Amino acid sequence: MLRPIGSSTSAMDSSATAGKSIFRHSVHCVSRESRQLFFACSIQVQIRFMICKRERNRRGFFEFLLDAESMLKFNPRFLIVSLGNPLPKYESLHSAGHFVLNGLAKTLHQPAFREVTLGRQSCLVSQGPKYILVQSPTYMNTSGGFVANAWQETVRKYGAESLGLVIVHDELEKDFGVVKLLPWDRSPRGHNGVKSVRGSLSQKKYPESPFARVAVGIGRPEERDAATVSRYVLKKISREHQTTLEEETPWDVAKCLMELENQWRIDVQGGSGGTTEP
Repeated sequence: MLRPIGSSTSAMDSSATAGKSIFRHSVHCVSRESRQLFFACSIQVQIRFMICKRERNRRGFFEFLLDAESMLKFNPRFLIVSLGNPLPKYESLHSAGHFVLNGLAKTLHQPAFREVTLGRQSCLVSQGPKYILVQSPTYMNTSGGFVANAWQETVRKYGAESLGLVIVHDELEKDFGVVKLLPWDRSPRGHNGVKSVRGSLSQKKYPESPFARVAVGIGRPEERDAATVSRYVLKKISREHQTTLEEETPWDVAKCLMELENQWRIDVQGGSGGTTEP
């Protein structure tokens, strides 16, 4: 693990500014497809810069810049779907994924969410050049059909070879706010939303696409009987918890997304192909 060094970020600021200037100058001289690639890579630079600045990890940012050539050669998209019960009616810990996605749009410098039709249903979507953030409009336990339809529609538009799928969901077995990147086939541990998605969408049909889960810890009550757990996850979320999920947790989710993409890039450029298991 890299040790944070120093508190000065002037060199990082200068490098990030220079990088942005290069991208802005280049977009006037290239095709539409190349412009989209430049914009997506520029966003990656900004996100990595903000994460490293936040962690005071200057070395990590410069190492990321040294790998920019690899990033330009392989720059995929991700469909990121949060699971939960519809907001704002069901503002509970069980909808933690939706709250995190609200904050993730800001962290990733995405456009604001707007209501569109995707997966045959009206839902909230934030569409960027790299990340397509979607809040599942269904109830948690019946998420599968929507996620499968949204994935298939997005694959038809962009192609499976350059598209990955990530679902963001709450996790009782982790302390509140803890974020973990999980393999798609990891046990749902009784999570009905994850069960529904996995029952509706088979990763084996898309071997060129990485499927993954981002679990967001919500803790659990001391009593583990079904009635107590149900009350815990469905009660109205506190303002403090909502603020954490929308302002702090998205940074850890962004790191998971970059980790997933880096592993996918290694697999593709290393010639191994196939799916990625974080």
